[in-house]
Amino acid sequence: MMLPKKLAFCSVLMAAMAMPAMADGSVSAATLDAVEFNNKQFNKNRTQAIRKLQERGYQVRSIQLKSHGETPAFVMYATKNGMRYVIKLTYADLKIIQETRLDAV
Repeated sequence: MMLPKKLAFCSVLMAAMAMPAMADGSVSAATLDAVEFNNKQFNKNRTQAIRKLQERGYQVRSIQLKSHGETPAFVMYATKNGMRYVIKLTYADLKIIQETRLDAV
């Protein structure tokens, strides 16, 4: 039996939270606990982050929750005007902290 898409995503996210921080910057459970993570708030922040980039003309391709220093951040992969970008936003207040243009699509 296949899990509904939302439940499967939550299962993967919860498993990732149980692991310690990895060298690639994945968020540890302790970091997420520090921001009092819950699914409702996560989904709200994720939706607002996507909307913020869409309002700036980006087409969001994927989004990940990783660490930026000691705080969690959304790492978003997007395109705009035929170029690929990686944009980091703070998790709590959705401020853009890094915007990197990669190359043409």
